[in-house]
Amino acid sequence: MERKVALHRWATLAYVILLLCESPALSMAFCVHHSRYLRSASYARSFESARLAAATSTPPRRKGMRRGRATSMLHSDACGGSTSASSSQVQLSQLPTAMDRILPFGRCVGVALPPTLTDDVMTAAGEELLPKEMAYCLGLPRALQLGFLGGRLAIRRALNGMEDVSAAASSQAILHNQDGAPVLPEGVSASISHKQHLAVALVQSGCEGHLGIDIELPAVQRRLDLRRRVLTPRECDSLGGVDGMSDQEEVLLRFSMKEAVYKAAHPFLHRPLGFKDVEVQPVRGGGCEVRTTTRGAWGGLRLSAGWMFFPDVLGQPLFLSYCKAVDGGVSSSSSRRRSTSVSSSGGQGR
Repeated sequence: MERKVALHRWATLAYVILLLCESPALSMAFCVHHSRYLRSASYARSFESARLAAATSTPPRRKGMRRGRATSMLHSDACGGSTSASSSQVQLSQLPTAMDRILPFGRCVGVALPPTLTDDVMTAAGEELLPKEMAYCLGLPRALQLGFLGGRLAIRRALNGMEDVSAAASSQAILHNQDGAPVLPEGVSASISHKQHLAVALVQSGCEGHLGIDIELPAVQRRLDLRRRVLTPRECDSLGGVDGMSDQEEVLLRFSMKEAVYKAAHPFLHRPLGFKDVEVQPVRGGGCEVRTTTRGAWGGLRLSAGWMFFPDVLGQPLFLSYCKAVDGGVSSSSSRRRSTSVSSSGGQGR
């Protein structure tokens, strides 16, 4: 065991040294050879490609960016900030932007996460995040720090591209509340989700209601069958409604959609919800039908949801689900509605 730990530390240190020496070929070869210690070689290649693309890109501009612009999957021109050109390139090379999309409920930005959290990564994050956010991060368990940094960077980069966000809102530290959700500036709604190599945030300004987002990796979780724990009998019977998607993939997509729904609804309800308290039906093209199953538990919330499928984000396919919850003004004690409003918010579905 001690030998494995020593080898892991040696491999990590050598990889960082090679990155600092700006030797893509050597660092890539090292990652492939030691992939059992530094995650998969495919992810290392994808992260290295994103890192090099970011390092050679033109530094971003905070002002003058067009709202509503949908950009390519792997790019780095949406980060914003007031740092110099050289420091901007450094921070992007460590934590590049992997996704920047305009969704029906706001702007979605994804940040590529490196295999390990190093001092250089912390320094790069500190170029964009506020001192309070960095101090808060250092107080978290080591295993949670990289995800926290990625989520906050994704929110910051989304805010920097919004012309209607005030300077006061941009300068407010985004920490955690008691439920683990981000504490946001007034007039801003956001939700975060992250996996091993990617952190994404869905952000909207002037939003009435709350947002929820979730990402899942079909390639990683293809052996995990969640249907009995996640789906109702009616949902199980309706599997197979999305062309080109296996039942197992659709189960994972519905799991992701329910996660997004619960994130959006929780700020209103403030209580745990079960997976079978809501039914979701993905529709080809990115739409989603949402139906509540427990009388009164959801009050008068109006839920609108959608989903997207990306065949290649940092070398892996990705499901992305999003939801918006709005208070319909009906109290839970008087509500008899068993279904919320149905939405077909378009996305790049299969």
